[in-house]
Amino acid sequence: MPLLPAGRVIAIDAGPHEIKVVLAQLFLKRITILARETIAVPASPAGDDSGLAKLLKSTCHRLGGYPMALALPQHLTLSQVIDLPMAPRSDVRKLIENETVSLSGLSGTKITHDYAALAPFGQYQNPYWITLCQEQEVAAEIGRLGLAREDVCDATSVGNALQAAYLNRIPATVPTVLTDIGGRSTTVVILHKGQTVHISSFGMGAEMLFESVASERDCSPAAAVEWGIANNLFAGAAASAALPLLMDNWHDELLRIIREWLSDQSELALDLETFQFVLGGAGAVFQGLVPHLNQRFGAPRFLPWPGDTENNSQAPGHYAVAVGAAVQALGKNPQSASLLPADLRAHWKTQKSWLRLQSVCFLLLLLLAIFLGAGAWNKLSLIRHKAALMQQAELALEKVAQNEKASQGLALEYERLRPALDYQRRTIDILQTLAALNQARSNRVLWLGLFADQPGYFNAPVDTNKVPVAAGPPLPASPAVSATATNVQSIQPNLIAEIGIPEDGEAMRQTLGQLVADFKKNPRFRNVDILPAEQRRAPADYKVNNPDHYFTIAFELADHEFRQVQPPRQLASPSGSTNGSVKMEVPAPTPLSRSDTNGKGNTP
Repeated sequence: MPLLPAGRVIAIDAGPHEIKVVLAQLFLKRITILARETIAVPASPAGDDSGLAKLLKSTCHRLGGYPMALALPQHLTLSQVIDLPMAPRSDVRKLIENETVSLSGLSGTKITHDYAALAPFGQYQNPYWITLCQEQEVAAEIGRLGLAREDVCDATSVGNALQAAYLNRIPATVPTVLTDIGGRSTTVVILHKGQTVHISSFGMGAEMLFESVASERDCSPAAAVEWGIANNLFAGAAASAALPLLMDNWHDELLRIIREWLSDQSELALDLETFQFVLGGAGAVFQGLVPHLNQRFGAPRFLPWPGDTENNSQAPGHYAVAVGAAVQALGKNPQSASLLPADLRAHWKTQKSWLRLQSVCFLLLLLLAIFLGAGAWNKLSLIRHKAALMQQAELALEKVAQNEKASQGLALEYERLRPALDYQRRTIDILQTLAALNQARSNRVLWLGLFADQPGYFNAPVDTNKVPVAAGPPLPASPAVSATATNVQSIQPNLIAEIGIPEDGEAMRQTLGQLVADFKKNPRFRNVDILPAEQRRAPADYKVNNPDHYFTIAFELADHEFRQVQPPRQLASPSGSTNGSVKMEVPAPTPLSRSDTNGKGNTP
């Protein structure tokens, strides 16, 4: 999937007898090998590669059909260090193109090349690593393997792939010589200060070694390999007569190449003893090969390929070249050496641009989906919260409705009992007022001529001996009683008492004033005052009494009334209907007094 954050590539190392295929993945700047496979090249007539192409296509399809990278045979390519004059970066490409034509010696042939800057070493002050190859050689290799041209995303040489695989595992290294004993040749890579400074090859490969053992044992090369893996062919009873001599010749040729390079780099002051040798490839499968080579040196200089995890039936670094091609294709080779033709580079550059654009669109869609999901989750949370609040509100309204119904029932019950309570209170007021009048009579010389409530008193007929006074608001007191009475317009009498005082003159007025003052001290009365003569009624017979010694006292009781309770207002239920409360209609209380039988007023 191109939209995945990891890049994947299928790297192919095509030898004469077998093809190594590796599926590699780049994720978070780390390369992981996901699969390794070896395809045996089927026997076919010369020039007929259809069987090989079919097997390779099937294998790549099974691994996922990812873009493919090729490792070209080293003898088809050229890699060299050149020293350029100090020039602006924009001029470096043109200078290298000129050097490429000069190195190849083929001005009329299309050359594909790549270059990478190196750290200065020896005589080189501004060194660059150049790798070049003819485009037709790349096309021929793609055609031999039966691959679609547009499916190949990168190509490099065996030597550059070897150094890419090694430096990707061990970035900082001592002076090292990497050797890969391939099928028909051996590739030599010299590393100095963690960078490749020389690549070469010579024509001694694994075929020659396998055939020598096969001729001795009169068996097939495959059987010779199995025999060399199971037995030490360099020492002991199973030692081969020809194989040690061949490896000695191979060793001498390897040292010749290194000495030639050292002679050209005398400024480095290096010798053979400073190098370590890392052995890999198909020819390194023989048991006892590394100890035999170290015996020639007299010291342990040769080492197997580091960190090799393949099984014992394969040589150390069996997939090293294929892994290096994958490292190059995934862009993690610090010393890039891509040999992909220019048109394919432009094609894959466009493809990568589209993939980046698709990745950006995918990320934007992913972010949008995350935001939409977060928004939807937030909305769902709000909906759930609102539903919970609505449920709580409905429960609260139901409880309020229940409380209202209970309050209405309580109010109705109270209104049913309120008249009786009011009668009881007013009865107590009348009895306590009579007790106060009785107490006042016991301390003074006076008598009680009449005691009535307000309705009973003012509904009585007017005294026939006096001028009738129309019912209405209270009138001002006469001059005869103004000295002892207050303004009676503000008094609202509840009880009326007529007091007879036998004294005359000033003594009578003092007794009346003292009596009214004592009544005012009683907390049961809000106000006590003398009722003016104009407002007096005559419910009693005054023919036997002296009206000049009679005074009417009005008592306004304190407000202890049991007030009427207003019914609660109706509440709307959550569904919009009323909660069933009804409006209370309480009948007016029955008057406290009843009319007497003779129609002369009301008595308590």
